[in-house]
Amino acid sequence: MTARELVDLLQGFDPDARVVIRGTRGGYDDVTFLDEIPLLLNVNPAEGADPRPGAHEYPEEGQTPDAVALLIA
Repeated sequence: MTARELVDLLQGFDPDARVVIRGTRGGYDDVTFLDEIPLLLNVNPAEGADPRPGAHEYPEEGQTPDAVALLIA
């Protein structure tokens, strides 16, 4: 999803509605943080450990990122 797609989706909601994300151990948390971060894309396979890590990773020092993404946390 791009920032433009997110903005377009948000246009249909009450602008005063609370925005939440899933908590790491169940429940829900408020969104409190936005930042741009570099990413290596699609480096973690979908199969494997349960729960599996996300598809993308933060690059290590010296690695060139594939993209810059908006982190919402």
